[in-house]
Order: sequence, then structure tokens, then C-alpha cells
Amino acid sequence: MYTLWDPLGRTGEAYNGPSSPVRGGCMICPACRTRIPDGYISCLTCAQQRSDEALAAAQLEPLRQVLAGKEPLTIRAIKGRRHIQMFGAWLTFCGEATDPDQRKTFHDWGVDDTGNLCRQCLSRLVEAMRKAAPDSEQLIEAGIKA
Repeated sequence: MYTLWDPLGRTGEAYNGPSSPVRGGCMICPACRTRIPDGYISCLTCAQQRSDEALAAAQLEPLRQVLAGKEPLTIRAIKGRRHIQMFGAWLTFCGEATDPDQRKTFHDWGVDDTGNLCRQCLSRLVEAMRKAAPDSEQLIEAGIKA
């Protein structure tokens, strides 16, 4: 049996209730020192942060392919605006949720006009492209001006 740290020094029965299998207090996140809710194995804030970091890291290689002209960007029409969909996710770069039933078009970087795309998506895309290929600043700027 493990003894978990309780910031107020309460016992497991008094703190978690008599039916709780956990004895000795609540679990505390080692990264942010917040209480982990009962029934969870990690802090919700830190889990979301790790998920966001993993999704951002998964964008790097596809964005290098976009800059090389080997892969197009997927554009989704949401609420009357054209958003750039992230690779491998049903989210856009600005955070809008997408749906497989929404109209989908493709955009070639540096060839097609970026004037009608969501400005927030475009700025976050450019930021991610700079992380993915720091030596390709000219290709990034050429794509914005196209």
C-alpha cells in the first residue's frame, strides 16, 4: 500500500471518504503541485499541456513537406471563414474544431493566394513553419506574399 502526500495532513478515511480505496491522502502533480482529481492518473492541466506539445511536434515534418512543395495544406470552411487544418488532427491552427463533413480544399504554399485564409491560422502556421525549418525564411515569406 502506498502512502500519498496530503498537504493538510488528513488521513485517507477522513479525506477521501470511507469507501475510497486510496489511503493516506490525495495524489499531487509533481510538475505543478496541484491536486490530481480522484479517478485520474495525471493532472488535467499538465496532461493538456503535454498533448498540445506533442501535437505541435507532430506538425514539424509535414510542414517541411509543405515548404518543399510536396504536400498541400488542407483548408476547411468553418462559419464562413477558411481555416488551415493541422496535420493528423481535427483542429485548425487557430483552435477551431473541424468535421469530416465540412467542405475541404487544398492550398499549395507559395502558389495559392493566402489573402482569404483566417489570419490567426496563418500567423500560427507561419510560427510553426519557422520552428520546423528555420533556414527557410525566404520560402515562408514567399508563401505569405503569394
